[in-house]
Amino acid sequence: MSTLEQIGNIDGRQRTLRLVNGVLALAAALFILDWMRRGDPSSWWLILVFFLFLGAALGFLQARASTCILLASRGTCHLGGKADEVVDAEVREALALRGRSIARRAFWIAALATALSIVLLRNL
Repeated sequence: MSTLEQIGNIDGRQRTLRLVNGVLALAAALFILDWMRRGDPSSWWLILVFFLFLGAALGFLQARASTCILLASRGTCHLGGKADEVVDAEVREALALRGRSIARRAFWIAALATALSIVLLRNL
């Protein structure tokens, strides 16, 4: 693993915040799915479930990679309680690339989780 792959743009406090947000989003999605399973609500609720799964995936993946995708796209970091601009162009590009990768993976995880939820709701 190269040094660029190990560089993050958020500190431990920010990682914890993203992890907690991911857990809360996942819990909300599961709560809504359970509610949908028990009743007969509109399928439009699945749109909300998708976005909650997306939020959960983003939270978990950003915490794991120590990388905020929004900060990475701006070329900044949030270390030590303050936001600073990343000066090194190579590091900026590596963070931006990692941010895009996290966003893509989170989207596909949310899509897969929503599709699996639809299948399970139809068969339970």
